[in-house]
Amino acid sequence: MKKFILIFSLMFLILMAGFSTPTVLFASPRQNVDEEIIQKFDFYKYTGNIEHFFTHQIINRPEIAFNSQNKYKFNFYRDCVTHTEFLRFLEEMYKNNYILVDVYDCYTTSGEVGKKDLYLPINKKPFILSFDDMSFDTRNKVMSDKLILDDSNNIASYTSTNPVKVEYDKEAIPILENFIKLHPDFSFNGARGIICPTGYNGILGYRINSENPNRQRDLKLLMPLIEKLKSLNYRFASHTFNHVMVSDISVEDLKLDTSKYTNDILSAIGKTEIYSFPCGKYTLNVNKLKVLNNAGYKMFLCVGLNHDHFVYENNLFLSRKVLDGLSLKRYHDIYLPIIDTYKIYDYAKRC
Repeated sequence: MKKFILIFSLMFLILMAGFSTPTVLFASPRQNVDEEIIQKFDFYKYTGNIEHFFTHQIINRPEIAFNSQNKYKFNFYRDCVTHTEFLRFLEEMYKNNYILVDVYDCYTTSGEVGKKDLYLPINKKPFILSFDDMSFDTRNKVMSDKLILDDSNNIASYTSTNPVKVEYDKEAIPILENFIKLHPDFSFNGARGIICPTGYNGILGYRINSENPNRQRDLKLLMPLIEKLKSLNYRFASHTFNHVMVSDISVEDLKLDTSKYTNDILSAIGKTEIYSFPCGKYTLNVNKLKVLNNAGYKMFLCVGLNHDHFVYENNLFLSRKVLDGLSLKRYHDIYLPIIDTYKIYDYAKRC
């Protein structure tokens, strides 16, 4: 009898060990596992292009942005999307079976630089999301003043209107967080986006540039927000300090700009190897790349490449598609295999 119980117990343990494998697989598909095993549990190896969209800061108040008396009306029309359009973009991607992925689930900058094997749930297609110019300019009153943490430690946007507005549906990151709460399967492995701020006016609405006499006060207010964003798996990238066109400036000017970003901004957001070229205008100048490599940058975000990535001098260059007012109209046919931009465009607010 004891021998029978021992044999039964061993069989039970073996059986349970077999059942535990798919649970681990589903929770952490980043690990290296046999392709046939993954396919048995509704994962497949994705081998196509990895789409990457980016926005600038979101228009909070389109009635001001597109007012005929606003001298910057065309700039807002061309360069930004409204909060309504950003939400529609997320809805369109979700409807078309796209799933938000982390850039480091797709690419590696160590060893053999380039693409990694990516296993996704069946029928899902990957895309990466990034946000440029995330400094927040309070002068135009078209956009939110800054991001904050509310009393419940949730991310919100803040605008110093009268009365003050704390909102959850007027800025990209709170909108994305709410969308993922509503659709948890939209985020793969807890993926979020890449935040790419310039530095000349601080970041996320906090004036932490060294010229600001209140830098230490703003740093103290900013740090809990940075910690929260990182805990949610947001990545940070440099978008240069002065929004400079790297291809157009000298090596010495690039050194100054890069040093300024390191001293003023990386001290808050921490080290990053991701570098977002302003306007997507990249450079292959070896001397300039050396400056950026020496500052720790290895992954470069661009615009308009023929493929989703290429490797040059052991650096990884990633292509992105812009999501702004102009692209929603001009690139409809180009983007149509992914999304229908006419369904995103806010005709009521922009006309």
